[in-house]
Amino acid sequence: MTQPAPGCWAATVAATSHRLCSLGDRSASRTVVAWGDSHMGMWMQPLANLAARSGYRIVVLAKSGCPPVDVRVWDDGREYTECGAFRTWALRQIARLHPDKVLLAGYVAQDLVDPGTGARVPARSGSVASVEGSELFRAGARRTMARLTRLVPDVTVLSDDTVLPRHAAACLGSRTATLATCVQPMDPVAADRNASWSEMATLAGARYADLTPWLCTARACPLVIGGRVVYRDQGHVTRTYAAHLEPVLRRLLAW
Repeated sequence: MTQPAPGCWAATVAATSHRLCSLGDRSASRTVVAWGDSHMGMWMQPLANLAARSGYRIVVLAKSGCPPVDVRVWDDGREYTECGAFRTWALRQIARLHPDKVLLAGYVAQDLVDPGTGARVPARSGSVASVEGSELFRAGARRTMARLTRLVPDVTVLSDDTVLPRHAAACLGSRTATLATCVQPMDPVAADRNASWSEMATLAGARYADLTPWLCTARACPLVIGGRVVYRDQGHVTRTYAAHLEPVLRRLLAW
């Protein structure tokens, strides 16, 4: 994660809480809670800049590999129970803080857990999103929106980016690489679960901030846009490209 500082997010698997830290205008009376994982972290610098200029204090609630959606996550051969415990803690902090806004962002393409059997539910079925995984995520997004919109007057979900089949450097570092060869289709799981977030946010009266048009065309997601490298690995946006999208974030979030 680009931000916050060490100790201000749950960086280890075992961690289920962390010290609360502020970014942006730390003396502001208005508060935004930014809740998510490393896919929130990759946007934190431009978000902190926006908050500082707009008179908001950002309080970060973040755990590695733990998206802010009410689903049971499967990771590293088992249920990621620590993620569920962190999510419970995060909701308690939101209820206690009474923020003016909550912003959610997280990796959406995880394998999940069947709540009835405890078995792994793969995110993918061949080249498409699995039906069971999609249904579990959609239901979790609905529960999350219902819970948060009862607690906070202004809730926004930030879209997730695609998942690359291999590290961006594997293509960009090739001697034969061109702008045409370093292009990937939008990941079907990310697209499917982004659509669920959008639908559930809209139904709950929340906002869905879609960055996809600035990351992908209708058909593909380039690794280089406007001379800027977009991805630093298989799914995280570079600091340079995140900074480039700061004006876009400002328009989408209306801070």
